[in-house]
Amino acid sequence: MILVIDPAADFGELVAQALQQISLQAVVATTAQEAILAVDSTKPELIILELAMAEHNGLEFLYELRSHADLLYIPVIIYSHIAAEELGLSKSQQYRLGIAAHFYKPRTNLKTLLDFAHELTNTKAHAAA
Repeated sequence: MILVIDPAADFGELVAQALQQISLQAVVATTAQEAILAVDSTKPELIILELAMAEHNGLEFLYELRSHADLLYIPVIIYSHIAAEELGLSKSQQYRLGIAAHFYKPRTNLKTLLDFAHELTNTKAHAAA
């Protein structure tokens, strides 16, 4: 299961449907609160996160997520209108937060995101086998 977190519900659903077309199950959350509940109920193997969120920014959500020991293993792909350079995180900080990749939406097409998500979930499946 992949959790797509994007405040634009239509876009989140578009990503979820595209993931389902490549045989990856997905659910969508539009707020940090919905996302926390979805993480608890679905135990996703991957999170796709938009950082630009209304009540929490995505980075705050990510710090909250990582504060729970049982949720440290979930890799996160950032797919955002906020560029990696704007975060000011070092590579080691990104690693500690479990950021597997950071794609800047205006420059990255959906296919690139889907290919990376598919590769990442297949790698995890093989490692677990």
